[in-house]
Amino acid sequence: MDVFDKATQIHPDNSDLWYKKIDLYDKMLELEPDNTELWSNKATVFERLKMYSESIKTYDKLLEIDPLNKKVMHHRQLVLELINKNAL
Repeated sequence: MDVFDKATQIHPDNSDLWYKKIDLYDKMLELEPDNTELWSNKATVFERLKMYSESIKTYDKLLEIDPLNKKVMHHRQLVLELINKNAL
C-alpha cells in the first residue's frame, strides 16, 4: 500500500491512481472481508473522488461489521452533509 499512498501524495489529482487504490482495496477485502481499516480506507478514497453514494455504501458495510463505531458514524454523517450541500 505504501507505493499507492506515496503516488497519491505526489499526484493527488491523478484520479487513475485513486481508482487503482479502490481496486487494490477490493482485492484485499476478498481476503479479509471483516477488515475495518480496509473498508474505512476505501470509503475515504470514494470521498476523495467525490463518489459520495459509494462512500455511504462502504460506510454502511463497515457499520454492519462494527455497528458501534462512532468514528465511522461521524464520517458517514459528514459525507451525508456533503451530499446535501452539493444538492443545493
